[in-house]
Amino acid sequence: MTRDPFEVFTRQPYEYANDTPLDVIDPLGLWGWNPWDDAKQAAGDVAGAFNEGAHLAIDAVTDPAYLVYWGALDANGAIHWALGKAFGRAGCRIADIVGTAFVPAQAMGLGIDAGGDWLKEHVLGVPDYSVRDEGIPNAYLLGSQAGPLARHLHINWRHNFPGIHADGHIDWLW
Repeated sequence: MTRDPFEVFTRQPYEYANDTPLDVIDPLGLWGWNPWDDAKQAAGDVAGAFNEGAHLAIDAVTDPAYLVYWGALDANGAIHWALGKAFGRAGCRIADIVGTAFVPAQAMGLGIDAGGDWLKEHVLGVPDYSVRDEGIPNAYLLGSQAGPLARHLHINWRHNFPGIHADGHIDWLW
């Protein structure tokens, strides 16, 4: 409730506080300061830093797992294509048997990626994240950091990534 020392000039006893001396403090008697606004800003900064750190930590786990899924998917597809080309329908049957070796890698990689996407969407509240996001063309190579770097380097990598699509279709070879 300190009166403004410049009241003799301004004729306003609480002008420093925008006439709200109960909300604004004035430690030196020269200008108003609302500690609640600063506290809210600091809390928002801490929450934002926590969310970005959590997002990076999730990406550190899910991006390599997604690459395992994608590699197993492509390897299985290559085997299926090569044996089918060489031996026709019988080659495709052999490829189905050989391809069972890639099922655990596909399941593990896609499961971890979907779990990370769910955490980003439902826990961190990251916009435009969904478990069913792989069929959507995007400018990100992988993860939240590679896309901005690619754009900064003027690289436009747009790709329909394999995985769980918006319509529920799952890219899976076996």
